[in-house]
Amino acid sequence: VPDVASPASQEQLSKAGAPQTCTLILKKQDGAAFYARLMSDAVKDQTKSSVQIRTAVTNVTKEIHAQESLLDNERKLRQMFTEMVSACALTEVIFNKKGKPCDYHYLEVNPAFENITGKNRSQVIGKTLLKVFPETEQYWLQALEKVVLAGDPIEIENYFQELDKYFLVSVFRPQVNQVAFTFNDITERVRFDKARQQAHDDLEKMVKARTLELKLANTNLKRQADTLSETNTALKVLLKQRAADKLELEEKVFLNFKELILPYLEKLKNKKLGHKEKAYLNIIESNLNDIVSPFVRNFSVQMFRLSPTEIQVLNLIKHGKTTKEIAQSMNLATSTIDFHRHNIRKKIGIKNKKINLSSYLSSLS
Repeated sequence: VPDVASPASQEQLSKAGAPQTCTLILKKQDGAAFYARLMSDAVKDQTKSSVQIRTAVTNVTKEIHAQESLLDNERKLRQMFTEMVSACALTEVIFNKKGKPCDYHYLEVNPAFENITGKNRSQVIGKTLLKVFPETEQYWLQALEKVVLAGDPIEIENYFQELDKYFLVSVFRPQVNQVAFTFNDITERVRFDKARQQAHDDLEKMVKARTLELKLANTNLKRQADTLSETNTALKVLLKQRAADKLELEEKVFLNFKELILPYLEKLKNKKLGHKEKAYLNIIESNLNDIVSPFVRNFSVQMFRLSPTEIQVLNLIKHGKTTKEIAQSMNLATSTIDFHRHNIRKKIGIKNKKINLSSYLSSLS
């Protein structure tokens, strides 16, 4: 207990010339201890020419406990202030002639302040903020001024150029004309966030560039596909025209054979020829029929979808052969040839019509 002392003696009281106090631990009759404050004074008795010592005893147990609690709290706060990771500083506000805050006088800083700023306590205490850090940015001073004038605590995160660091600062006003602030070094986190944001932005640019490339490639592919489609259409038209030209050529070859060659062969056959000449003539006719027969077959199949036997019969009919002649040349019965003639008329669409089959086939050619 701060003021615990032994009771003053009569001699001490007489020399002091004023009341003296001390605090003792006493016990009650039940054995319970308590703090007692004794106030003693020496009083002269004029009648008896003697000195009396008068002592007042006060129970101050609650007061002592309150002082002990206050001291304990102060010790804890001091330990917390000393050991906290965040930097902390207590300043006194300096006002200019217009009554506006212009600087801040350092009253106390903790070890974390020294570690983060690199400034020793001896370099800071007793000096002002702008003396220790003369290039402090305006936005920090505006934040401090706002707390001084309004009294509301604020938190600010920004760059401190003089130390080349980013800080997260909490500013508050413990009492009038004082400002305290705690801060942490967040440089690593801010730079990591910036690097991550830059990487994100770069990735977005790459994605946009790649998307544009794909879009252009898709446009080119579509253009090529359109070109191929147009080319394919043109090829189809050419192939169709070629098929038509081929069919026309086949028809011309067949007609030329029929009109320019076949009549002369028939005349030669009706002439009285020698055995050798007839043989030559038969060979010529056979070879010419072999040459022309594919044209006749293709033309007939395309037009009427006839069977091979029907094509052969049709070819002989077109040459003016009778049913009997056809039967003899094909070694078939006449009824079979009639059956084929019936199918040919049906397939070419003149069944039950009074149309001469030989004439009709000639007109088709």
